Amino acid sequence: MYHGILIGKSGSTLKRLKLETGTRIDVMNGKDEVMIKGTQDKVDRAIQVIDAHLQQAIAKANLTHFVALPTQASFATRKLLDFHKEVAAYKADGINTKMLIPPQKLHITLGVCKLLSQTDLEKAILTMKQDLPPLIHSIMQNESVIAIRLKKLAIMEEDPKKASILYIEAQDETKTQVLTRLCEGIRNKLMDQGIILDEGRPLKIHITLLKTRGSGMDSDRPTFDARKLLKAHGDLDLGLVHIDKLHLMKLGPLNADGTYISDGSITL
Repeated sequence: MYHGILIGKSGSTLKRLKLETGTRIDVMNGKDEVMIKGTQDKVDRAIQVIDAHLQQAIAKANLTHFVALPTQASFATRKLLDFHKEVAAYKADGINTKMLIPPQKLHITLGVCKLLSQTDLEKAILTMKQDLPPLIHSIMQNESVIAIRLKKLAIMEEDPKKASILYIEAQDETKTQVLTRLCEGIRNKLMDQGIILDEGRPLKIHITLLKTRGSGMDSDRPTFDARKLLKAHGDLDLGLVHIDKLHLMKLGPLNADGTYISDGSITL
């Protein structure tokens, strides 16, 4: 991925970088490595220019993955499908069934990632498998399973007349209330390693049930009036769910059964 960014269309970016820095820049074939030749001051300048170009490109790049705790259970699925039938009856308020999240995609998101190369992906998977198990063990200690109750609807926005995301709360049912510590511990560890992006906001533990789809920034996302939904189903209870795995999920294509593609996972 990175070598492609440096080369550009028909080599245009690489040519510009060479002219700008007065150096010879050779991109290793199929690898995210470059060889720079020139005087020391020009080589130093080229390193700065290349780094700035890559950082700018990364900032513009799309998200590739997210780290998540799937929250699936047969009882919760049946209850959720009943809720979907109720939502289907709404003919106004900007609500339609295309906004509903199917049961097989329910999860708690801990963070999003831009893993733009195979090296990035391998680093993320290795960190998950080597660094996270000791951390998870130290947090869970006497807890053999993470049990949560999916109960009570809420929206992300302050004004229910202009909602874009409806979610259900993840209520901690563990004996020592470890859910928040576990989620924040994993998120912070992966953020420190540069795997999860720092979005500059605290983690909100929730499971999205319904959301609008926008084509651009969050500010462009369509909204719906959630007042009737919250009044009629505010105390929705999907029951207990056991969380047993952490996944690095791919954004974009899905498995044949509609589930997210996992590029790596560990057992809690």
